[in-house]
Amino acid sequence: MWFHANYGIQILQDKSLICVSNDTLSMHDLLQAMGREVVRQESPAEPGRRSRLWGSKDVFHVLGKNTGTEEIESIALDWANPEDVEGTMQKTKRSAWNTGVFSKMSRLRLLRIRNACFDSGPEYLSNELRFLEWRNYPSKSLPSSFQPENLVEVHLCYSNLRQLRLGNKILDSLKVIDLSYSEYLTKTPDFTGIPNLERLILKGCRRLSEVHSSIGPHNKLIYVNLIDCESLTSLPSRISGLNLLEELHLSGCSKLKEFPEIEGNKKCLRKLCLDQTSIEELPLSIRYLVGLISLSLKDCKKLSRLPSSINGLKSLKTLHLSGCSEFENLPENLGQLECLNELDVSGTAIREPPVYIFSLKNLKKLSFHGCAESSRSTTNIWQRLMFPLMPRKRATSTSLVLPSLSGLSSLTKLDLRNCNLGEGAVPNDIAYLSSLTHLDLSCNKFVSLPTNIDQLSGLQCLCMEDCKMLQSLPQLPSNLELFSVNGCTSLEKMQFSSNPCKFNYLSFCFINCWRLSESDCWNNMFHTLLRKFFQGPLNLSDSFSVVIPGSEIPTWFSHQSEGSSVSVQTPPHSLENDEWLGYVVCASLEYDGCASSEICANIPYWVFGVPMHCFFNGYRCRDMMSVSPSSIDMKCNRDNILSDHLWYLFFPSRFKIFDRHISLRFATCRPQIKVIKCGVRLVYHQDVEGLNRMTNLYENSAFEGVDECFQESGGSTMRGGSALVKRLGHTDDVGEASGSVSSDEQPPPKS
Repeated sequence: MWFHANYGIQILQDKSLICVSNDTLSMHDLLQAMGREVVRQESPAEPGRRSRLWGSKDVFHVLGKNTGTEEIESIALDWANPEDVEGTMQKTKRSAWNTGVFSKMSRLRLLRIRNACFDSGPEYLSNELRFLEWRNYPSKSLPSSFQPENLVEVHLCYSNLRQLRLGNKILDSLKVIDLSYSEYLTKTPDFTGIPNLERLILKGCRRLSEVHSSIGPHNKLIYVNLIDCESLTSLPSRISGLNLLEELHLSGCSKLKEFPEIEGNKKCLRKLCLDQTSIEELPLSIRYLVGLISLSLKDCKKLSRLPSSINGLKSLKTLHLSGCSEFENLPENLGQLECLNELDVSGTAIREPPVYIFSLKNLKKLSFHGCAESSRSTTNIWQRLMFPLMPRKRATSTSLVLPSLSGLSSLTKLDLRNCNLGEGAVPNDIAYLSSLTHLDLSCNKFVSLPTNIDQLSGLQCLCMEDCKMLQSLPQLPSNLELFSVNGCTSLEKMQFSSNPCKFNYLSFCFINCWRLSESDCWNNMFHTLLRKFFQGPLNLSDSFSVVIPGSEIPTWFSHQSEGSSVSVQTPPHSLENDEWLGYVVCASLEYDGCASSEICANIPYWVFGVPMHCFFNGYRCRDMMSVSPSSIDMKCNRDNILSDHLWYLFFPSRFKIFDRHISLRFATCRPQIKVIKCGVRLVYHQDVEGLNRMTNLYENSAFEGVDECFQESGGSTMRGGSALVKRLGHTDDVGEASGSVSSDEQPPPKS
């Protein structure tokens, strides 16, 4: 007698024997151990007479010696390490296993085999099977005698199946078919005989060329995944059913050229992914997807427009068109999609986005990344072959034209990277984006920013990498957590807010900003950053990171050493001393890589594009610090690293400390970065007071006596020969260390 699963599970929950959360069933380890011992006691000497088998030794004993009986109801072989499986199976002569071993297990209801390879498949499977999972199933088909009338789920990923044949009977119980990455699968079964199928997963079946037409009128499917079915050329011409379908994934079906016509409103479909397909246009019947929330058409290179009926998608929240290089215009009625909160048109041919986009009050994420690449030449290949001397039209560089941004009251992320924005192209009303938290203006051509950008009080992340013409920055928002101007080689001036602010995590990146490091304002800038960071209460998660050009560690760092490690002795009773704030660490980094490198602004973990870690008493600081969730990685390509750099870090006093002897070590998994020197200093409140006095003198433009002021706190400045940041050396030395340096980016020689 079988009990209904829902009824039995509810009883076990009521008795607190199991817990069900987020569709996951769990139990206490002691209960699991007790249950396994009860099963073992069913037949202590012979595993083949137990109702359930899960231990690898017991399973291989039964399969290898053919000792199975009708008592077995469940077999679960799941090894995490395939190498161990291979060794054990060799001991049991896996190639000689009895393929008819399952014929004795007529009551087998669950069979799960993972990470175990067999040379041949079974000759028999129990007709009582409810759940069948066999990763790397070795045969071309299931046993001909198998009648899967009771089968609920079948998972045969990475199998050798050519076609899934399930017999001629109606399989009312079957709800899940997962044949992902079955390389030789060419056809799907007839779905007419599987009326209650809910999930169809054929991801990565690269030879699958045909989906049975019976999928069109199917009414129970909820989830369909055909990602990376590269040979799939078409779908059924019409979708009349699929009324319960919630997700349809067709990304990577590179030969798919048409999307089926849709009949009747489909209220349940929430997500439609058509990335990297060959679809040229969507049907007008797309308007019937009234419940669609997410539509993704990334890298559809042949897609040139959206149908005018797109305004029927009243529930649409996310629209991705990135990489659709032929896409030039958005339909005017797209502005009627009031629920839209994410629009990505990066890498498209759009140059003048319609004004209505900038009045979408619910829009939260907007990306025009790369919408300024050279226009396509009108001279095609045939013209060049027939008329080789005919003058070609040069590709012209265009800029993205931005209207007023003030209507985007809900916008949180704006990506304008590589949009060829010149001076004045960033609208002044960008300051009205009160909800903006992330702004990317990298790889543009403006010289300065609007002076009111400091009014973006909620801005946490600002990326302006490789803005080669940028010369000055106005006062920045006070709540920045991550700021990167890597590669801004013309930058000379910056201003900082005088208002105190609190940082959970702060990372400032000035890689290759050598003009800024040589300017007078650099004296004020670095110490202002330190001072502002120390203002307000510091928590365990507080950290501070700055990367700037330079090679000499300031004498302010009391403990210095050559190489990649440094130690310091924490004074007695330091943990109880409220005056002690923490540690400031500095490392002198020499870059010796190739001409091209990817740089990430999340500097505590990446420097010059390679992983860089700081170990605190043997513990990696990445594992010990809590990074603000708003921090994001901002990457760009760097042609040349122009000089050495200094990496400053701060760890608060409540950082994990295990003894008084503190050892700091820098390490990288690649040879591009070498740590030449490093230093550490214990920071107290009196050091901050010294910084306050010094920066006040800078702010009042009274530079005389600054050296004496900083010496009181044990440091040095850049003026009077005791430089906070010194250059690598002469121009020739830089060229030898970092590859060729262009004349417009070449740093000046050391004076």
